Amino acid sequence: MDEKKNVKSPKSKLDVEIKIASSSRTRKNSDPDHYIEKRITPRPFKQRNDVYVNKKSSFGAHIKKCKELLNSGEDVYIHGLGAAVNYAVNLALQLQSLYPVVLDANTSTVDLMDDHYSPSIGHKVETRRNSAIRIKVHLIGK
Repeated sequence: MDEKKNVKSPKSKLDVEIKIASSSRTRKNSDPDHYIEKRITPRPFKQRNDVYVNKKSSFGAHIKKCKELLNSGEDVYIHGLGAAVNYAVNLALQLQSLYPVVLDANTSTVDLMDDHYSPSIGHKVETRRNSAIRIKVHLIGK
């Protein structure tokens, strides 16, 4: 059970009891051998004009690749998942400021799977959902 600590308020005229629960890291039932492996995100076969962005990738490199594809007359498909959705939208808007393009955005939800390993529970697969975006960047007058 959670340990409770009694703390008096700093005000001398009021004695208030504040209960603070212990953190989950100090609980006796937490398993130090428990670890999680996130599986690779499922995606269809990558085409030449697909650009997959994430929070760690170089924004300048993505701009350069998209410029090359647009200059060759191809449509560009920008894909972002989870925290990279804003990154993907920003990339598309930057391209819109540089080129006369039409943006077509589609959002979806992707099922992701994580493997949980622990000596006490064994192997367990957990499914979680994450938001995704696919933005088609089409050059006007192509």
